[in-house]
Amino acid sequence: MTVAKYARGFAGELLPLLSAYGTDGVALVHELTVVERDAGVLAGDDDLALWTMLADDLGGLPLAGGGQVRAAALPSLPVRMPADRPAGRGLIGQGLVGPAGWLAGFAPGDLLEVRVRDGSLSVSSRPPDGLRPEAVAIVVSACQTAARQAVDRYADGHGELPAAVIAEVLVEVMRRHPAVFAEPLPPLRRGLSKGLLEAFGGHVGLAGISWNIMHVRGLDRSGEIVGVLALAALVTWDEADTGHLRELLDRVVSHRGVVGYLADEIERRTAIEGVSFVPVLDWLATTARTPAERAAVTLFRARAAEGAGDCVAAQRLVTAALAEEPDLKAALLDAGEYAACRGDLVAADDYLRRAGHPVAENLRAAIRSQHVAPAAITTGRNRPCPCGSGRKAKVCHATTVVPPLTVRAELLYALIATFVQRAPAADRLGHLISRSTGHPQHPLLCLDLLLANEGYLQRFLKPAADGYARTSEPCCRPGPRFPSAPSRSARSAGVKASRSAGSRRAHRSCCVTGCSPPRRGVSTCSAAGC
Repeated sequence: MTVAKYARGFAGELLPLLSAYGTDGVALVHELTVVERDAGVLAGDDDLALWTMLADDLGGLPLAGGGQVRAAALPSLPVRMPADRPAGRGLIGQGLVGPAGWLAGFAPGDLLEVRVRDGSLSVSSRPPDGLRPEAVAIVVSACQTAARQAVDRYADGHGELPAAVIAEVLVEVMRRHPAVFAEPLPPLRRGLSKGLLEAFGGHVGLAGISWNIMHVRGLDRSGEIVGVLALAALVTWDEADTGHLRELLDRVVSHRGVVGYLADEIERRTAIEGVSFVPVLDWLATTARTPAERAAVTLFRARAAEGAGDCVAAQRLVTAALAEEPDLKAALLDAGEYAACRGDLVAADDYLRRAGHPVAENLRAAIRSQHVAPAAITTGRNRPCPCGSGRKAKVCHATTVVPPLTVRAELLYALIATFVQRAPAADRLGHLISRSTGHPQHPLLCLDLLLANEGYLQRFLKPAADGYARTSEPCCRPGPRFPSAPSRSARSAGVKASRSAGSRRAHRSCCVTGCSPPRRGVSTCSAAGC
């Protein structure tokens, strides 16, 4: 009894085409990664999308040598597999899962010839010789056409994603150019990348497509198309094609939500993939004509700096963006986070209030908790401050004394939680939450897992040389000075710092973590005992 007897849907269309290749069947070549070998799963996003869809339609394929290979949706696929697929590039991937040890005989980097013949699947290694790049060129050209058509259909209101189903493209190539599959088809991933395409979850789209619909949830279809085209232009920038990008910038600033989407994508791809947007953004900065354009490009440069770990430059650029457009929402949210990190809670609350974002409201609630009057200053407001400065307490430490440690910890945790909700980590957090059982406390548990097990706490603290909590209270000890520009390295767990640049030269390990922030115009800590 043959598999074809049970063929239905996609399989019913593909199997007759495969039968034309005789007893040899059709082979697709795939490069094995470390994660795939260890997990016993072959990614089915590009090279093996055809067999993944076939296995899904038939409920599995017999494996030559025994066992069965089935198609599986893999919610955690973007995190580590394939090895060059970064986190944050989609919610659901797909792959081929076989019996235990079915890939144990292969080594990472091996080229696997995955062949379907007579309704069964076989896997063997092969040398790189004899692969035909011209076959890949034909497939890539078909994918480019299909991806552009998919964008047009999506813009007209059809489809759920501006991308084409790669298995359907391959079937069409098989029908029109059967000779392409007469020999094993080389791996597609590099060819698609050179063709300015991306593949994920069995779909192929233009470079810059957002595979995760959560990233574009605030955009309508026209805005999403503008965002996809603009990001594709940024990712694939060519100095010879500047007019197209210049035109897209005009369209981007006309869609306010697109500016925030692009800013998130620039930070995500810089932090996770190592993409450098510096050359193209430097060029855009020289061509921006209006305040809205200058603000958008400056925010993009800030997010590129943040993604690269330079939060000092990012904070400076965010300030410059707001100078051009004071109501730019994405910049206001960033400015509020930076201000809270350096302890300027009054400015932080103002920025976050104007941002009007759920994350901003959560951080504002933590900031309001810092307004609890601490018990450290017991003297009258008009009496001399006990720090010995000679000034009245009401204009010295009475208004700036640090709240208790338990209160400071609430804001510090809120700052860390805000940091984890930034673009590079947001998808991973969403993956964890989506796989929990829905208990109200599970999002916080998932956040703690990211902080403790995946290094995000260290990333948040990395720029700082000292801790944030005093080893005893009160405690004063010397420490390094703040940098000349406020940054995440000056995270203060909620201490209100002076806005003057000179007063940031206070002892971090003293004023930031327990005694008192510096007064305006005073370059060193004046708290008693320092």
